Order: sequence, then structure tokens, then C-alpha cells
Amino acid sequence: MNGLTKRIMTQIMNGTTRTMTRVTSVTATCLLLGALFAMSGCVREEENIFGVSAAERMRQTLAEYATVLTSAENGWFLDYYPEKNQSAGGYSMYLKFLSDGRVTVACETETNLPAATADTSRYDLLAEQGPILSFSTYNKVMHYFSEPYSHDIDGRAGDYEFLIVAASRDEVVIKGKKRGTTMRLQRNAGNTNPKARFDSVTKIVEEATKYGALKLVVNNRTVDSMNVNDRTLVGKEKTMSYAYTSKGIRFYQPFVAETTKMWNFDLNAQSGRFVCTDQGANAYFESYFPAGHQLKYEDFLGEWEMSYVGLSSTDTMWAKVTLSVDKRNKTLLLSSHDLFSFAGVKLSYDFKTGTVALLNHNAAFHPNGLHYIRLCSLDLVAGYINHSLSEPLAGLTGVWNGDQGGQRRISFTDNKVWGTYVANGIILRLYAVADNSFSGNYSDNKGGFVFTDISITKK
Repeated sequence: MNGLTKRIMTQIMNGTTRTMTRVTSVTATCLLLGALFAMSGCVREEENIFGVSAAERMRQTLAEYATVLTSAENGWFLDYYPEKNQSAGGYSMYLKFLSDGRVTVACETETNLPAATADTSRYDLLAEQGPILSFSTYNKVMHYFSEPYSHDIDGRAGDYEFLIVAASRDEVVIKGKKRGTTMRLQRNAGNTNPKARFDSVTKIVEEATKYGALKLVVNNRTVDSMNVNDRTLVGKEKTMSYAYTSKGIRFYQPFVAETTKMWNFDLNAQSGRFVCTDQGANAYFESYFPAGHQLKYEDFLGEWEMSYVGLSSTDTMWAKVTLSVDKRNKTLLLSSHDLFSFAGVKLSYDFKTGTVALLNHNAAFHPNGLHYIRLCSLDLVAGYINHSLSEPLAGLTGVWNGDQGGQRRISFTDNKVWGTYVANGIILRLYAVADNSFSGNYSDNKGGFVFTDISITKK
């Protein structure tokens, strides 16, 4: 009997499991039938159906799952999907469960640790309404996806407790307790080195994120054109989420087009195609950029110089800013030690047009934890502010100069969503987390709280 099994038995013997299923319906039936026939006959029937108690059955189930998890000497690989509707796509993880209750977790992407760096914590198998796999102490990799961060109270909306749906030697099916997403642990049967696998995944990601859009060709006929949005493909009729593998991409669930069922696609970098490897499939995704597309997501990354006019002067001021990845092909983080006393504001990226925009959003939490620091659209001439977070969002659209004169510049102008007023700048304000009420301008910011006539120039 291993250490985890002993702990499970102790939990149940001490009554510390979270939920015990009680069998009541059959007992009630027995009482009724006993009044009509004979109590002894009913008791024999109950004993035949329920040879062991519900607590004992759960103990046996948890012990079996503990054996399955710890029996994988080379660990497990998991396509981990945060977000309830898999809207952020999936990430490749490696997990190794030990019989003493420790678990080691690593991920292909940077978390609270650098990419492919593992952290070890504790896990438990618990009895609730079903068997639960819980990452019960803080893990810098696993809990990264479920903890809040500065500009989003829900964080990455992941799970760290999972209902075990089914388990076999080579696969364990789990379902997020909070988000309800079904995922599969796959046994590392080939003794693949996790670091080598993640390195291969990174190469695929670097190549694939150059693509602005993909068209799906099935049986030599184009059936859909889909935009790449983080780790999802957005088409005319459907949105499909995927995780990167060491060879290409694997979708969250198989999809059907032209009567062909597809799931796995390997990348051919020379042709710019993801080719389906599922049996009987003649299909591929081919990369392209829509007509009028301006700049790729990667073109915006790096060091820029921002020019702007503040509230107290008409003079143009300059500051060094950095554009870095926030959510790939979706948002960038505009940060600056010169301008912001918090992490920075987000630039929305439109993968259809290859443009960026400064739109209304909650940029960060105030250090007091009671307020959001919100970027709002400003009509400085008319003296009006738009703070709405309802779609479509008001703000400023970036206009590329086409690299004229050998210098790349993005100037920000009204996106014409506001309607009545013209957005010519942004203002940083405080809004209460509890009720969204206005609580004043963010006057503690390094560069002030008003920015107009904004442009950025690539250094």
C-alpha cells in the first residue's frame, strides 16, 4: 500500500473526505416492501446489490486512480485549456505524480517560471460528488492559469481541481471543477524528454504565429477562411481551439468538414501549411494574409518612442516604451518606466487588418485593491470622457505610415465608435471594483493621467 493510498484511507476513516454518498432510495423501498412481505427478504436483496458501502467503493476508486497516476514512470503530457469556452486555446504541460503525494508540473510557455521549468507541489485525491484530483498546495506552473493578475480579476480562468471522468493505463480523462473543460492526460509511453518536447513546440509556435490567417482546404476545395486569434481559429461559422504539439497543432476536439473528421495537423514550414495526419483525410490549412493587411503581430514587438501632449502643456513630450506579448495575436502590453507606475496599458491587435488600437479597458488594479485603473477615451476639445466597456469599444486606432522615409510610425486617431464626440486622447481614471463607480483620476501616475496626440516610432 503506497503513501497516497494510506492517506486516502486515513481521510475516509477519519471522516475527512468532503462528501459521502448515502444510499437512501433502496432502504426506503425495503421498508415499504417489508410491511407487505417480509423484512428478511428485503435485507437479503440489499446485501446482494450493495456488497460494500459507498465510502468503501469511493476508497477503492481513489486507490485505483492513485495507482494509475503514479504508475506512469515517465509522467504524463496534457493539453491544458484555461477559459470556459477554450477561448485562449491550449498549452502543452508535463506532469509527474509520485506515490508520496508530490507532483511535478512544467509547461511549454512562460508561467510564474520560465518556459519548460518545473515546480513541485502536493496533490490529493478527494471524495466529493465524484473523485477529485486536486493540486492542493501552490504550484508556480499549474496555479499560474487560475490566479488573478493586475488587469483581470479572473486571470487566465483556469482550473486546479478536476473531476476524474475515466482512467486507464494510458489515458486519464479529467474535467475542470470550475470551468467544466474536459482534458486528457496522455501517458508518456515513449519516454519523451519534456524539455526536448517543449523546445519542439516552441519552434512550431514561432513559425505558426507569423501567419495572419489560414484557409482550410479539404479534398482540394477551399471550405473556409479562418483568422488566427491566439490559439484559436475564427471562421465564418465556427471557432476552433487548439494546442501546439511537437509537430503542429491538435484541436480541442475533432471537427468535420466535407464529411472528413479531422483533429491533428503537422506543420510544413516550407509550404506554410498544416497538413492533416488523421486517417482518410485529404485536408490542410494554408497560411495567407487578407487583402489590405498591414503589419504582423511580431512587427509591433520591441522598443518604440512615444510622442504625446499632456494636460498641462501644449508641448510635445517623448518617452521610451516597450511593446511585448500580452495575448498573442490579440493584445500587446505597452509598458514604460517613464510613463506608468503600473505594468502598462493594452493595445488591441486586429489580425484581420494588421492594425493596433488603444481601446477602453481596465489596465490594472490599483495597489489598494479596491479600484481598477481604467483607460478611457477622451475628447479634450469638447471636454467629454467615454468610460464604457461595452462592445464596440471607443478609442484610438493606430494608422501605419507605410514605413515612409525608412522610419516606422503609428499615429493614433479616433476609431469613430463614440459617434457624438471625437476621441483625440486617453485618460486614466479610477473605478471601484465593487460597483464600478467613478472614484477620481489616477493622479499618482508617473506621466500624468492625460495623453493626447499620441504616436509611436520604432527605434
